[in-house]
Amino acid sequence: MNRINRILNISGAACLSGTLLALLGCQQEAPNETRADSKPDYALEVQKLKAGSEDSFDKGLVALDRKFGFPAASAEEVKPQDATALGKAASTQVFTATGNCAQISKFVFHAVPGDEVVFRATSLNVINVGTSDPVAVLIQFNNSNFINNGVVPALGQASFKILAWNDDAGPGDLSSFFNYTFQAGENGYFMVMVYPYSNSSSAKTVSLNMDLIRPSCPTCDFFIQNPIRKLGGLVYNSRGANDFHADPVGPIIGVPLADPHLYVIMNSLGTGMSNGNIISFVNGSRVFPYFVSLSDGFKTGNIVLIDNDAAGTESIQHTQFFQ
Repeated sequence: MNRINRILNISGAACLSGTLLALLGCQQEAPNETRADSKPDYALEVQKLKAGSEDSFDKGLVALDRKFGFPAASAEEVKPQDATALGKAASTQVFTATGNCAQISKFVFHAVPGDEVVFRATSLNVINVGTSDPVAVLIQFNNSNFINNGVVPALGQASFKILAWNDDAGPGDLSSFFNYTFQAGENGYFMVMVYPYSNSSSAKTVSLNMDLIRPSCPTCDFFIQNPIRKLGGLVYNSRGANDFHADPVGPIIGVPLADPHLYVIMNSLGTGMSNGNIISFVNGSRVFPYFVSLSDGFKTGNIVLIDNDAAGTESIQHTQFFQ
C-alpha cells in the first residue's frame, strides 16, 4: 500500500499520477503552544447556541468566549439591510459586510465508484487563539475540465453538487467528519473544502486528515495529513437574495489585493453555484441569478462562502442584492 504522509503544496493545477491534486494556501507556521483537546464543555455550549437564531449565536458566542478566557474575534463591519424591502426596487441591497479573509484548505483528488474517502478536520484549542469550529464539504463541479482534469473553474459561473457535508462530529466535538463511498456514475475529480462555521472561527486552526481507500487498486490508497492549518474564509447567510458579490477592498498602496472566490452552498438541495472572477483580470466574483430565500438562507449548511485565491489575508466586501 502506497501511503503519502504529508501535504503536497502544489501551485495551480498539477497532477500526481492522475490520482491527487492538493490545492492549498501558503504553508502556515504552527503556533508555539497548541492543545489538541476540543474542550467538550465549551463545544457543548457552542452546539446549544447553534440551535438558536443567528443573532443569539453571535451574541452568545461573545459571552461564551469571554467566560472561557478566549480572545474576542476581530471586528467585522456588517451593515444588514431591511429584508422587508425586497421587491420594492429593481435592485435592492439586502446585506453587506466587510471582513478579513485568508485562503481556506481545499483538496482535489480523483476517485471512481467504490472508492471511499474518510475526512476529518479536528477542532483545536490553541492558547491565546481559542477553539475552532470547522465545517467540511465534499463537492464535484458540473464542469468537464474539472471532472476530467481537476481544474477548479475560475471564469464564469460553475454549478456543483454536494456529496457529503458535516459540521460537528458529535456531541461536545466541534470537529467535522465524513466517510463517503462513491456510487455508480460518480467518478472523476472531486474537491473537499474546509471552512469556519462562523467568522469568529476563521482565524483559528484545525488539524486535517484524509484517507482515500481504493479497493480496485490497493497500491493506490493514500493518506494525506497537515497537522495545523488556519481555517480562513468568510461565511454568511443569504438574506433573501439572488445576486451575490465578493469584492476586494482597495487597492491600498503596499497592500496585496485579495482575489475572492464565491461559493453559494445549498446543502439542503445538495447543490450550489460558484464564481472565481467575473471576467479575466478582474478580481471580483459574482453569482447571479441564484435565488436563495430568507428561510432557505438559514437552513443548516446553506451558506455563502468566500475564499481568497490570493496568498495572505486581505479585506473582502460581500454584498447581497435582490433584483
